[in-house]
Amino acid sequence: MVKTINVDSSLSKYFNTIVGSGEPTCGIIIGKTSKAKDYVVNLIKCPTKDAAFKLDDQWIASHALNVSHMLPGGVTVIGVFVVADTKTVDAPALRKVVYSVYRRLSQIKSSYGLKLTSEESLSYTALHVDIASCRTLSCKQYDVLDNGSGSKPADWKYVNSPTRWSTLKTEVGFDKLFYVDSLGGVMEELKTSLSEFRCDVTDGIVCIDDVIRNNEDILDPEPSSGKGKKSKNANLSKWGKTFHCKLFLPLKGAEDINEVEASSHKCSVHLHGTITGLAYTTSKTTVEEAVHQLKCDVIQNLFHRYNLLKQNLEDRKTKLCSTMDIALPKRLLFTEGESENFMFSEFLFQNEPIADGVDRIRETFSPDIKEDLIHSGAEKFPENLIQTIQDEPEIEEVPEDLTEAFVQLEPTKTPDLPTHVPTNPAHTTDYSETISEEENIEKPSFETESQSLKDEASEVSLLQSTKGFVAAGVAVVVAFLMSYLSLRD
Repeated sequence: MVKTINVDSSLSKYFNTIVGSGEPTCGIIIGKTSKAKDYVVNLIKCPTKDAAFKLDDQWIASHALNVSHMLPGGVTVIGVFVVADTKTVDAPALRKVVYSVYRRLSQIKSSYGLKLTSEESLSYTALHVDIASCRTLSCKQYDVLDNGSGSKPADWKYVNSPTRWSTLKTEVGFDKLFYVDSLGGVMEELKTSLSEFRCDVTDGIVCIDDVIRNNEDILDPEPSSGKGKKSKNANLSKWGKTFHCKLFLPLKGAEDINEVEASSHKCSVHLHGTITGLAYTTSKTTVEEAVHQLKCDVIQNLFHRYNLLKQNLEDRKTKLCSTMDIALPKRLLFTEGESENFMFSEFLFQNEPIADGVDRIRETFSPDIKEDLIHSGAEKFPENLIQTIQDEPEIEEVPEDLTEAFVQLEPTKTPDLPTHVPTNPAHTTDYSETISEEENIEKPSFETESQSLKDEASEVSLLQSTKGFVAAGVAVVVAFLMSYLSLRD
C-alpha cells in the first residue's frame, strides 16, 4: 500500500521556485509522521558547503540537527529532498543521506531520554526532483530502524489544509542552587540537575485549560453540525484551538545543605530561567500523545540550552569564582512565511544582541527571515538573585476591624522597669553604631517619651472628669425620684 504524504498547498509555490532556479540543491523536510499519513510543514534548504554541488551526507545530517533544535514539539525532521539530475545523485547516495540524518538525530534524542509514542512512525521520506524537467523522479520512504530495509513508494500530494493543527503552550520555571569546587564540577552538576528535571517533567501532571483530561480523549474534536456529522466547513479550517497548559512537577523536600557544608566548597552556583513549552498536534490526536509532545518540547529545548551554555563557558574560558549566577539562554520565537502560523525557535544568551540570533536564524533556517517576524518577549531573563532578595514585599497593615480583637486578647502588661540612661555622649554614640543596618530601627527620643507620658496623663484626667460628671448626673436623678415619691405619699 502506497503511503500518502500530505503537503500543504502553500509550499507548492516555494518548492517550484527552488526547482525552477536551475541550481542543484538539497534540503530537509519537516513535519509530522503517523502510521496512516505524513504531513509536511516546511522545506528547509541546506546551505552549500562548496562551490560545486555535492551530496555530502554528514554535512546534511549536521544541518538537520541544527534545524531540529529550532522545531517545536510535534514537528520533527521526516526526510530529505534533492533537486538534481540522476548523474549527480543516484538512489544509493540518497538512501545514505536519509540514514545519516536519522542516526545523528537519534543520538541526540536518546541522550535527552526522549522516546517515540505508539502513534509515531519512523519512515523517512526521500524526494528526488529532476532539475531539467522539473518533474518528480522518485518519492520513496525508508524504514530507518532497519538498515537493510528497501525503499517503499510514497505519494507526494499537495493538499489545501491537509489537517487541522492545534496548539499547546506552557511555561515552567527552573531554579537550582548547588556548590562545587571546579568548573568541571559545574558542568557535571548542571547535567545531573537537568537529568533530575527531565524525570520530574516526565512524571508531571498537565492541566489543559485548568482541567485534567482523560488520556484517551481526543484533544480537539472536529466541529459537528449537531447530529454527529462533521460540519461542511470543518475541513476548510487549518487551525484548531490553542490550549494553555500548566505543568505540575512532583513535590520534593528542600535540600538539607548546612552552612558548614556549603562553606567547605569554593563556589556556589545559581542556575535559573524560564522554559516555554510549545507543541502542535494534528486532528484526532489523543490527550496522552499531545501531553507527551509538549513534555518532549520542554525537555528538548532545556537540554539544548545546557549544550549552548556549556559551549559558551568553554569558549569564553570562564574562571571559577566564589558565586556564579547563571541564566539559561532564553527562547526566541519566530514565524516563517512558507509555514504561516507555525512558531520556530532560536536561543539567545543574556546580554547578547538580538541581531546575532537573527543571523543564526537566517543561516540555518531561511535567509528571508525578517526581524519583525521574531518575537523576543516570549521569555525574559530572570533578575539577579541579590536583587530579588532586596525587593522583599512590604508588611501589610492590620485591618481596623481586627485591631480591637487583638487589643482584647492582649495580656496585661507589667510596668516597665526603669533603665539606666548613660550620660556620656561618646558612649551613647558607640551604642547607636552597634545597631544593625538591616533592621533600621529608629530609637524614640526622650522628648517623645515625655510627650507620650503627658498625653497619657491628659487622657486619664479626661476620663476621670467624665466619670465625675456621670456620677453627679446619676445623683441628681436619684434625688429627683425620691422627692417625687415623698410628695406623692
